[in-house]
Amino acid sequence: MTRVVGQEFVVHLFAPSEGPHAAEAAHALRTVWQECRRRFNMNEPVPGTWLPDVPPAEFEESVEADGGERTLAAQRHHTLGLQAVLRVHHDVLNLSVWCAAPPGTEAPEPWTWWRDLDRRWSRIVDRHAPYFLGEARLYFARLGDGPVSADPALYAELKGLLPDTAHGLSSAGVASPGGFALWETALEPDDRALRRFVVALTSEADEAASAWAWSDRGGTELPSLARYLLHAAKLRYQLLVWQRDSRARTLRATLESLSAGIRERRAAPGAKGGPATAQWAEQLAEHLADARILRSELDTLRRTVDIASVNLGRSFDLTGMLVPRGPFTDDRALARSMLERLDDELGYLSAAIDKAEQSAPAKRETPMSADDTSTADTSDRADRARNVFVVHGRDEFARREMFAFLRSIGLNPLEWPALRARGGNASPYLSEVIRGGLASAQAVVVLMTPDDIVRLHPDLSKRTAETLPSMQARPNVLIELGMALMTHPTGTLLLKLGEQRTISDIDGLNYIDLDDYQSCRQNIVSGLRAAGCPVDTMGTDWLSQGDFKGIVARMRRREEPPAPARSSRPAATSTSTAQSV
Repeated sequence: MTRVVGQEFVVHLFAPSEGPHAAEAAHALRTVWQECRRRFNMNEPVPGTWLPDVPPAEFEESVEADGGERTLAAQRHHTLGLQAVLRVHHDVLNLSVWCAAPPGTEAPEPWTWWRDLDRRWSRIVDRHAPYFLGEARLYFARLGDGPVSADPALYAELKGLLPDTAHGLSSAGVASPGGFALWETALEPDDRALRRFVVALTSEADEAASAWAWSDRGGTELPSLARYLLHAAKLRYQLLVWQRDSRARTLRATLESLSAGIRERRAAPGAKGGPATAQWAEQLAEHLADARILRSELDTLRRTVDIASVNLGRSFDLTGMLVPRGPFTDDRALARSMLERLDDELGYLSAAIDKAEQSAPAKRETPMSADDTSTADTSDRADRARNVFVVHGRDEFARREMFAFLRSIGLNPLEWPALRARGGNASPYLSEVIRGGLASAQAVVVLMTPDDIVRLHPDLSKRTAETLPSMQARPNVLIELGMALMTHPTGTLLLKLGEQRTISDIDGLNYIDLDDYQSCRQNIVSGLRAAGCPVDTMGTDWLSQGDFKGIVARMRRREEPPAPARSSRPAATSTSTAQSV
C-alpha cells in the first residue's frame, strides 16, 4: 500500500479579458479573490513579490497597458500554506490558488482533505463557471517512498482520495522527466471546461513539480503547465462555442434547396419568373448574407484554434509525455481534429455560397430589355471585380491571414473547394482548377513564403552561395506565378515574406515585403485598386484584420551546415525545455 505523507491542491482559473462577457468574467474573478480572503484568510501580501494583495480597480487598464503577460496581485495566509496569484496573459485573466495541508498533519484512513477542500472550493467558483474559459484542479500527493512511476496501480490507490465528482474514464499516466507522474481523472467530454489532474511525487521531485505547476523559485510568472492549460482551455472553449452555435449544415441545406428551386423554375418550359421566384430570390439573398457572415466567423474560429494548437507545443517540452491516451496526446488529437473539421466545414460552406451566388437570379425574372441586359452584365462584372485568386504554398497561417485581410477590404478571395466545385467534375485536374480560378479573378495575389530549403548541385556551379542551402517558395507557387503573369500581367501582386533566394527570371519584378506596418497594407490596397478591384477602406478594420505580424515564416531560416568535428568525443545533448510562449 502506497503511503501518502502530504497533499496539496492547486487551481488555475482562466477567464476572457475581452469580448461580450469580459465584464462578467472580471467580476467573477474579483469575487473569487474576495472569497479567498474571507474563507481562507488570505489577507496579506506575499513577501518578496512587491505585489499588492488587492487587484487593480479596472482589469481592462492592466490589459491595455501591457498587452502581454503581467502579474497583477498576490495574497496569502499569514502562517498556513495558502496563496493566490492574479495575472493577465494577453487576452486571458488567470487566477491561480495553492493550498497545502498543514505540515505534520497525519493521514487518517480515509484521508478526506482533498475532498473537503474541493467541496469548499466548488462552493466559491461553481456559480461563476459560465463566465470562465476553463478551470484546472490539480491534486498533489506526496509519497513517502520512491521512485514514482506512471503505474496504473498507483493511480488506482490515489483516486480513492478524490472527490466523487472527479471520477471518470481516466487518462493513461504520464511520467515527467522531473521525477513525478500525472493522470487526468476524466478524458470525456471533449468540451469539458473543468479538468482534474492527480500528480504523484516524492520530496526529491518537489522543486521540479513546483516550478512546472505553481512557481519557479518563488517567482510569480505563469508556470509552464498553467500556460499549457490556458491554451488547452481556449481550445476546448472554442469547441464548446462551435458545437453550440454552428449553423453551417442548416445554412448549406437551405442554400442548396433554394438554389435548386430557382434553377428548376428557370428550366421549366415557358418560365418567365413571377412573384414566387422573386420571393425565393429574396430568401436566397438573405441566407447568402448569413452564410457569408458565418464563413467569416468560422475563419476566425479556425485561426484561434490554430494559434492555441501551436502554443500548446510551445508551453513546455513534451518529449516523452505524448503517451497513448495521455492528457497531452488527447489535447493534440483534439486540436488536429478540430482543424480538419473546420477546414471541411469552411470548404463545404464556401462551395455552397459559390453555387448559390451563381444560381441567384437577377432582380427581375421577367424578360429583360436591352437596358436590363446591360445592367445585368454590369452586375456580373462588378462581382468578378471583387474576386482575388491567391497563390500560396504550405504556410496555412499566412494564407488564412491574407484571406482575412482581403475580406476586410470588401474583396472575395477565392476558396479552393469552391473553385473545384465550379467545374462540375468530381476529380478535376489541378491545372483546370487553377485556370478556372485565374479566369474568374480580377487580380492575383502571390504569397511567396520561405517554405522549401533548396540549393544548386555543386557540379553545376563553382559559386559557393548558389550551392549552399537557402530558402525558396514552393514549386507550385512559382508555376502558378508564371501562369498569373500570362493571364494578369498588370493585375498580379507579388508579396514576399522572410529570407529567400533570388530567382533570376523574376528578379526585375516589383514586390511588396509583407509585414504588419500600415504602409504595407496601403501598398497592397493600391496594387489591388490599380488591378481594377473595388477596394473598400472605409473604417479602420482593414488596418488590423489579418495578423501579418504573427506569421512565423518571417523568422524561418535555412539550416546551417554542421561545423566540422574537433575531436572524436560525442557532442553533449541539450536537455533544456522549450522557451515559454
